[in-house]
Amino acid sequence: MITFQRVIKSLCRTLVGSAILVGSFVATPATAVEITLLYPIAVGGPLEKVINGLVADFESLHPSIDVDAVYAGGYKDVRVAAQASIESGNPPAVALLQANLIFELIEEDLIMPFDNFVKTAEDKKWLNSFSPGFMMNGRTADGKTWGIPFQRSTAVQVWNKDLFKQAGLDPDYAPQTWDELVQIASQVQQKSDASWGIGIHSSSSWMFQSLAIQSGVTLSKPDGKGVNFSHPAAIEALKWYADLSLVHKVQAPGVIPYGSLNQAFVKGKFAIAWQSTGSLSGLRKNTTFDLGVSMLPRNKRRGAATGGANLYLFSGAPEVEQRAAYELVKFLTQPSQAARWTLATGYVAPTQEAWETDLLKKYVAVFDGASVARDQLEFVDREFSTYKHGRVYGLLNKAVQEALTGQNEPEVIMKRIQREADAILAR
Repeated sequence: MITFQRVIKSLCRTLVGSAILVGSFVATPATAVEITLLYPIAVGGPLEKVINGLVADFESLHPSIDVDAVYAGGYKDVRVAAQASIESGNPPAVALLQANLIFELIEEDLIMPFDNFVKTAEDKKWLNSFSPGFMMNGRTADGKTWGIPFQRSTAVQVWNKDLFKQAGLDPDYAPQTWDELVQIASQVQQKSDASWGIGIHSSSSWMFQSLAIQSGVTLSKPDGKGVNFSHPAAIEALKWYADLSLVHKVQAPGVIPYGSLNQAFVKGKFAIAWQSTGSLSGLRKNTTFDLGVSMLPRNKRRGAATGGANLYLFSGAPEVEQRAAYELVKFLTQPSQAARWTLATGYVAPTQEAWETDLLKKYVAVFDGASVARDQLEFVDREFSTYKHGRVYGLLNKAVQEALTGQNEPEVIMKRIQREADAILAR
C-alpha cells in the first residue's frame, strides 16, 4: 500500500542518504527498503497511534527501512488481508496474526522460521528471552521458532468489589477454587444488584481451554497432529462449565459473546467475569466501581490457556524485506517497546526484562492487577492449535455451545468430536 505520506517520506530519506560531492558529482542515492506490517487491534481505536509511534521510532533508527503499518481490523480481517496480498503477488513481510494459527500457516507454507536470521550471540539471546508459556505457540517440537509473541494474553478473573460488599462478602477475596466460585457467585447473585454471579464467555472455546487445563489436560497435542477431546478431564471440565447455568444457575443461559459480557460486566450485570488481559486497560477506564483482578481459580491445578497474536515473517516476501522485517520484530519486542504496548493495551509483556522497566514497575505500583497475568504465566499452557486448525477448532467451538445450551451430554459431545477430529488430522 503506497500512500502520499509514504512517498514523501521515502524521497526525504533518499535525499538525506545521498552523498553530495561539491564540484564533482552526486552519488547514487540509497533506496529505502519498503515493508508492510499487517496488524489487528481487538480493542481498536486510539491504539493505532501507539503502533504508529513505535514504527516511527523504528524508522528513525533505521532510515533505510520504510514501514507501512496497515491496521486491517480484527484477527480474522488480518488473515484475509494477508491472504489477499499473497494472491496478488505482493505478500506482506510481517504480520501480527493469532498465535494458534502457527501449524496452519506452516502447513500452507506461508511463513518462515526466525532461526534463518539468527546469526549472532545477541540474536540468540533475544530469541531465548521470551516467556516459555508464550513460546508454546511460537516454537515447534523440532526447536524452530516460527512466531514471536507480541500481542499476547491470558485469561484472568475480574470482579466487582462494590457488589461483593453489597452481598456481605470480603471485597478483596476472589474465588480460588471451582467450588468457591459457585458458592460466591450464588451468594452475590442473591444478595446484590447483580443479575448473574459469574460470566464466562462462550462464543469461542478459549475459556473452556483454561477449564480443561485446570482439570489436568491440554486439548491439543504439542505437535499439532492430535487432540484430547475425549479425555476424562476434558469431559469433566465441559460438564462443570455447562452446569454453571443449567444446574447452579449462576451464569446466564445460552451462549455469551465476548463483547456482550464485557459491556454487561462494566454495567454491573455480572459480579464476576473471566476476561482477556487485553481488556484490562479498557476496564480500568470504563468501570465506575472498585475493580478486582486475580488469577483464574483452580480445580485439580491452577492453569490458563494463553491467547493473542504472534509476529510472523512471510516466506513469499523478498529476502531483503524479510531481513528488514526481522529487524522490526526485534525492535518491537525490546523491553521498552513491549512495556509501552502493555501499558497502552493490557496485553502481557512477553519478556521478564520488559517487566523490569521503570514504566511497568510504575504501572504495577498503581494497578496491582497488572501483575496478575505476569505471575500467572507460571501456570499457563498452550492455546489450542493443530494442523487443519480451522476445521478442528470449529468442532471444539460448536461442542462448547452445544453443551452450554443443553443439547446433549458433554461426554457424548466430546467423544463424537474426538472421532471427527481424528478423521480430519489423519490426513
